[in-house]
Amino acid sequence: MKRTGLMTFAVICALLCCFMAAGCKDGIKKNLTGITVDVSAPALQDAKTIAPEGRKLEISTYTLNGTGPDDSRLDSLESNTGKFTLSNIQCGLWTFESVALNSEGIHLAKGSKSQDIQKSTKTTSIVMNELPGTGRLELSIEVQGDFYLPPNSEAQVIIELFDQRTESRTVYSRPVNRTTVSSAFTREAIHAGSYEISVSLYRDNQIITSAVDAVRIVGSSITSGNISLLVGNTTEVTDAKVESDVSAPIQGIIKVRRKGAEREFKSYLLTFKSARLPEGVTEEDLSFRWYCGGVPVINGNCSTCEVSPEIDSQYTVIVTTSKLGSTGSSTVNLKGLDNSDYQDELPKSVETPSRP
Repeated sequence: MKRTGLMTFAVICALLCCFMAAGCKDGIKKNLTGITVDVSAPALQDAKTIAPEGRKLEISTYTLNGTGPDDSRLDSLESNTGKFTLSNIQCGLWTFESVALNSEGIHLAKGSKSQDIQKSTKTTSIVMNELPGTGRLELSIEVQGDFYLPPNSEAQVIIELFDQRTESRTVYSRPVNRTTVSSAFTREAIHAGSYEISVSLYRDNQIITSAVDAVRIVGSSITSGNISLLVGNTTEVTDAKVESDVSAPIQGIIKVRRKGAEREFKSYLLTFKSARLPEGVTEEDLSFRWYCGGVPVINGNCSTCEVSPEIDSQYTVIVTTSKLGSTGSSTVNLKGLDNSDYQDELPKSVETPSRP
């Protein structure tokens, strides 16, 4: 009897253990769920003003990492589209991190998000709004037109970089080569992002002319380009480019028309026309600053600017939005009203094609 009782007790204990194990498994299953993670990054591959050559700005791969409850982890998941389908992840608070990379493995953008994931959670999204890394800037600065440097005089260029991310301004000085009437500027370890650059030419501490443009820096990459400083009378139309960063790039041109009688007009009316706006951005979101050379010509924010240049002059508009990295520029040269004969054809601002 004792032996039979012990055997019965053992069987009951075994059955209880089985039921408890099954209950634990069911409990674990009840805490698992599946969601879809959508990662969105800016369209960085369109036309830029001064930007890295090649396909540096094209996103090739998205990665996703995550940490969750009870030391749960997601490690280095990859997607070509930015969409991740996650199955059987533990319910609870998760922190996701995603990075957008180009074909060379360079980080173009990154973002993160923390969210309490429950069974009712079907989707979550991560917006990349950080620009990681530092890059190198190489500029060739050329003086165009009638610039005379006497033997006993000295010339230099002053370069100012305005960082849209931090709203800080950094100033540099470089000498002008007397033979080539040019200068060069190289700077390492510039934080990835969009910059407004102003370049001014000085002779014996007197400003001669200046120009502005937009620059895009990408981490672990070299951004190189040319900036021309216009001196005297030259009538060549320059390329018109608009650069943006984390928002999709803004593209547009400056349209020029005469104001007044056909052969007795007294001014030009310049109007910036956007060719394409990034998603979520309207014309009302754009901000404008107009310059003659590098000197502001109007106060206030307006897409139209009326000017009456006495001599041949270069006009630039800087375009930006509140989105990080959306600084851009467009430039056109106009003939002076006092020294130009009437011409039927007006100068045009030419949109530069996207780099391959």
